[in-house]
This record gives sequence, structure tokens and C-alpha cells, in this order.
Amino acid sequence: MDTMNEADAGEVFFRVDLTHCEQISAELRRRISSGYYRSGVRMPAERELALEFGCSRLTLSKALGPLAAEGLVVRQRGRGTFVSNGFGKALPGRRPSGRGNIVKYISPGREGAGVSGMRDDVLTGLIETLRPAGRHISVDFYSGAEECARCLRESVDGQVAGVVLWPFPSAGVEDAVRGLEGSGVPVVLIDTYLPGLKCDYAVSDNAAGAASVVRYLAGKGHRRIAYVTRIPSRTSIFDRLGGVLAGFVECGIGFSSNDVVVVSEEEERDSGLLWERIRGKLSEKSPPSVFFASNDSIAFSIKEILEKNGYSVPGDVSLAGYDGILSSGFSGLVTVCQDFYGIAVEAGRIMLERFEDPLPAIRYQSRIFPRLVAGSSVSVHREGA
Repeated sequence: MDTMNEADAGEVFFRVDLTHCEQISAELRRRISSGYYRSGVRMPAERELALEFGCSRLTLSKALGPLAAEGLVVRQRGRGTFVSNGFGKALPGRRPSGRGNIVKYISPGREGAGVSGMRDDVLTGLIETLRPAGRHISVDFYSGAEECARCLRESVDGQVAGVVLWPFPSAGVEDAVRGLEGSGVPVVLIDTYLPGLKCDYAVSDNAAGAASVVRYLAGKGHRRIAYVTRIPSRTSIFDRLGGVLAGFVECGIGFSSNDVVVVSEEEERDSGLLWERIRGKLSEKSPPSVFFASNDSIAFSIKEILEKNGYSVPGDVSLAGYDGILSSGFSGLVTVCQDFYGIAVEAGRIMLERFEDPLPAIRYQSRIFPRLVAGSSVSVHREGA
């Protein structure tokens, strides 16, 4: 049965005894009766709805047929489908018109390589999207879970219209987001989504980005790839791991759990401990020809310890990273650049939607495709060379 799952459909649950076409009709009928699609407005184009529901244009058109027969919608050739006047009702609890016009951006405050650039891109995207709509951006920084939750609680303010959050993953932050949205302030997450929370988000497609690196490495002849990752405590890191494994399968690269090297924070900070892990891989009977790190900072550390111990990059072993963080000491790294400007623009667009429809049943879950950057850190590999 081809149905939308809970993660895709927010609060919507379909009856399993309905056909896909009937399920779509029922969901569109619910949206109209609840006011999600308001009286007299044009509904999304059929191709957009077909993409959302994972069906063909023909199936979507058939699903609209009963709604037209019931008089809920009017289909106009060349113009689209409109909700009939008198059917779409205003949502209860719509945002009071007197709420302020400030959108607060809450972000980690840690400064480091590349962090300020990412933050600038986010701010630029938010400003360019929200300012034309008469909204102003304020910024608040946090250094941990408690501070992040506090910033959210303090946003229950008459001047704050909405919050764009780069979240710290924790139960306390999830509770604070629920409380804030319960008070009528919409929240849009960026960079990382929170699995235990039904919330709008705009993030990088980390799985697709990681898979693109594996395809690039395979195209260079690498069949023995060691993936070095932080402990997947954030969805962004977990999704990268999933993308790596998907890339292995797509490229027909055999792999085992030993091909994934999970390093602790202590090992990441201590070059001696990290070298022990890397040396262990290099001493295997069939050592990896390339190390792919889950972020650029780990990749930079691996390069330093390899060269310190007599290995050259990419002469002896190739290297790839993730995040697009520039380093004056290593400008040729193969990496993935996340489009934080595009993520922020999408977050701003979602926020503007929420000012019209604060607490919908369907949540936006947007993933922005990142960009692979080729570099000199990966050489062509020939087996036996």
C-alpha cells in the first residue's frame, strides 16, 4: 500500500483500507474543511500535489474528481483548481494581527573555522526573504542545551512573531519548542531537525551530499573507503552516515561495520588517539585508499597526522571531507558545501506561510541539495598500483 508515513504527513493518518486515490481525496477534503485551503483561493498546481503525495498526475486528477462533483472545488482549464466560495473556513486560533513583527534567529554561539561564514549566509537569506514582508530579524546566541531552551522560552514575547532555530538536540529544547508553538509563535528549524518533534524545518540534504562524495570517489577508482565520523548525535551527522552506506550500495562497493570509524570527542581532540585509529586502518590487509571524514575539521586533523607520520595526501592515501570549510593550510580538499543561504531563504518562506497558517496538520520538511567541490586531495586510484 502506497501511503504517506507519519514523518511525511505530520498529524495526518490515512485509513489503510482506502486506495491511494481515495486517501488523497480524503486528505484534500480535510484540508478544505479545516481551512488549510481557504475559500476562493487557488490550490497548489496538480504537479506540486502529485509530487507531495508521491503519485502520478493522472492519480491526482482522479482524486480531485470527487471533490469537484461535491462542489468543494472548481477546476478551470488553464487556471487551476479553486476552493469553492463558502467551503474553506478560517482556521481557529489564527495569529492575532497585533503580534509584533520580529523574527528571532537563535544560533549556536561557538566561533570556529567556517562558522561565521555559515552564520552570515543564514542572516543574509533571512533578511532578504523577510524584510520585504515588513519583518525584522533579531539574533540570539546560545552555548548549550539549557541556554538554547532559555532563548526559546524568552521568545514568548508580544514583539516576537516567529523563531528560526539552529537547534541543540535535547529533550529540553524539544519541550521548549512545543511550548513556544503552543503559545502561537511558529518555529522553523534549520541545519538539524529533531526526530521527536513535529516541526517545520529547512535543512541540507546531508544524505544526498554524502552519497555524492562516495560516487565521486568510486568514479576515481576507489573501492576501499574508510568513513570517519563523529558519534551521530545530530540528525545531520546521522543522515551523512546513511548517505555513505547508500552510496556504497549504489556503487556496488562491498562494506562492513569496520569501514565506519566512529571517533569520540576525546579522540577528535587528541591527535595521538586519532592516529591510533587511522594507523589501525592503514595496517589492515586491504587498507583503505581514501579516508572520507564526516566534517572538514576531522579531515584536516587526519591530513596533519598522516603527514606527520610520513604519508602524503593524495600520493599515499586520498582524503575527503564535508562542510565546505576553507583552510589556509589545505585549500584542495574534496568536500561538500552546504547552501546555508538557500536553507535560510526556504526557512523564511516557511515562516511567512506560518504567519497565515500557524499550526497546520502538514509540516514542511525541506531539504536543500548541497554542492560537491572537487579538489586535489583525491587522486585516481588503480588497484594494485
